[in-house]
Amino acid sequence: GSNFILLLLQSFGVTITDSNDIIFRLTCFERKHQFYGISDLLTEISRHYTSRAVQQIYVVLLGLDVIGNPYGLAVGVARSVEDLFYEPFQGAVEGPGEFAEGLSIGVRSVFSGVVGGTAGTVSKITGALGKGLATLTFDERFQNKRRETIKRREQQNLVNGMATNVKDLSMGIVGGVAGVFIKPYEGAAKEGVGGFFKGVGKGVAGLVTRPTGGIVDFASGTFDTVKRATEVGDQFTRVRPARYIHPDGVVRCYDRKEAEGQKILISVEKGRYSDDTYMLHENLVTEREVFMVTKKRLMKLKTVLGAWTVDWQYEYDKILWPPTILQEGDRWVLIIQPKEEKKSGLGGFFSKNTEKKVVLPEGTIRGSAQLLSRVIDALIKCNNNFETIFMDMIVSKNKLAMESW
Repeated sequence: GSNFILLLLQSFGVTITDSNDIIFRLTCFERKHQFYGISDLLTEISRHYTSRAVQQIYVVLLGLDVIGNPYGLAVGVARSVEDLFYEPFQGAVEGPGEFAEGLSIGVRSVFSGVVGGTAGTVSKITGALGKGLATLTFDERFQNKRRETIKRREQQNLVNGMATNVKDLSMGIVGGVAGVFIKPYEGAAKEGVGGFFKGVGKGVAGLVTRPTGGIVDFASGTFDTVKRATEVGDQFTRVRPARYIHPDGVVRCYDRKEAEGQKILISVEKGRYSDDTYMLHENLVTEREVFMVTKKRLMKLKTVLGAWTVDWQYEYDKILWPPTILQEGDRWVLIIQPKEEKKSGLGGFFSKNTEKKVVLPEGTIRGSAQLLSRVIDALIKCNNNFETIFMDMIVSKNKLAMESW
C-alpha cells in the first residue's frame, strides 16, 4: 500500500514539474564607487541574486507543462507580433517584392504564434496528463513504447502524424482490454501465485488508464501535430533518399531505386528487419505494395496508416524451389512456393495451397522477371557465397540497364 502511494505521488510529481521554454533571467550584480569587506560583499551578492530569483518565480510557475506553459505562449505570441511589423519593414528597405515577402512571413508568423501556440499549450496540458496516466499503468514496457512514439512525432508530417495518432488511440484501447488477461498470465509465469495477483492489479489498472491515456495522448498528439504544421522557419528536406552503400563497401553510381528500397527495408515495422541486407525490389502498387528480395528472405510489404508492414515473408530455407515465371496478359508473374504447401484437414481429404503469386507492375520486361528469379534461386542455394551472388546481380543489373537503353 505504501509503495503504491509513493508511486502515485512520484507520477504526479513528475507530471507537475515538467516544463519547457523557460527563460530564467537574473540581472547582473553591479556596484560603483563603493567599498566592501569580503564578508559584506558576499552578503550583498547573496541578497541581490536571492531577491532576483524570487522575482523570477512566476517564470517557473507559468512555464509548467501541466498548466500549458502560458509563459512560452506569451513569448511566442510577442515574437510573432514583432515579426508582423519587423519583416515587412526590412523588406520595404530593399524593394516592393521583398516587402510583399516580408509581409507574408509576418502574417504566417502571427498565425503560427497564435494558432500554433494555442495548440501547443493544449498539447502540453494533455501530454502532462497522459504521462501521469501512463505511469499509473505500472507497465514499464508500455511507458517506454509511449516515449518512443512521442519522439517519432517530431519527424512526421501532418498526414503521417494524424495516422499515427489514430493508430496509437486504437492500440491503447485494445491494449487496455487485452492487459486484463495478459498481465495475470505474465505475472504468474514470472513470479507464480504472487505474480498472478500483481498481474490482475496491473490489468485492472491498465483497463482504466490505458484507454483513458490513449484518448488523452490522441488529443495531445493531434494538437502537437497542428502546432508543428503551423511553425514558420527554414525547413530542410531530402531531395532524394540516402545513397545505398553496397555490402562490399564500394561506392557506385547513385541508383534511386536502390536508395528507396533500402529506405523501405529499414523502416519496416519500426526497423525490425534493419539488420538484413537489401538486394532488389519491385513496386507492385505504386507506393503501397512492394515485393522485396533481401539476403535472408523474400517479403511482400504494404503500407498501413503510412507505415510499412509485412504482408508475408519467407526465409530461403522455407521455400521449396525457385520462382516460376509466367505471363498473364501484358504482365509477368512470379509464383513462390513455400515448403508448407499443404495443410491437411479432415483426414487429408482437404488441403490448402499456400503458393504466393507476385504480379509484377505493368511495363516490367522479361529480363527483370528473370533477374529476380535467378537471384532468388541463387540465394536459396547460397552455400555461404553471398558475395559472389551479389556481384553477379550487380553485373546482371548493369547489363539489363544497358539493354533497356
